[in-house]
Amino acid sequence: MKYITDKKEWDEALKFFDKYDCYHTYDYNYYSKQELEEPVLLLFQNNDTRIAIPFLIRPIPDTEYYDATCVWGYGGPICSNIQDDYDHGLFEEEMHQIFLDKKIISVFSRLNPFVDHQEEILKNLGQIEDVGVVVNIDLTQDLVTQRANYSKTTKRYV
Repeated sequence: MKYITDKKEWDEALKFFDKYDCYHTYDYNYYSKQELEEPVLLLFQNNDTRIAIPFLIRPIPDTEYYDATCVWGYGGPICSNIQDDYDHGLFEEEMHQIFLDKKIISVFSRLNPFVDHQEEILKNLGQIEDVGVVVNIDLTQDLVTQRANYSKTTKRYV
């Protein structure tokens, strides 16, 4: 597992993934960080399989420990060349080891509903909670059609 903090290395790592979002980029994480937070991309590789997940690492006040969180938006892991029967054991081991080595005792990330395999990648690493629905508006439709498809809640908040 690589612990990437360098922009050039981070950008190079993302080239191996067909699907990722702005929330996975170095720039978005760097400009979203608060004081004392460090943007990090954890990169796992096993043969042709790759998994990457961005975090902001921040110190826990008055301790020697850290927590890992995500930027505002939908980060979560991205992957390439994962088959349905892929064994995530080695990824899980390496993730646990990096957390031990870096004294990271708490991890939080929002998952991106448009990126495949996120829940299966993380299923043995903690708890995944569904805390709400994502509102998706098809911007290729005209405004009248878009509004006709709004739920009552969406109409109220838009």
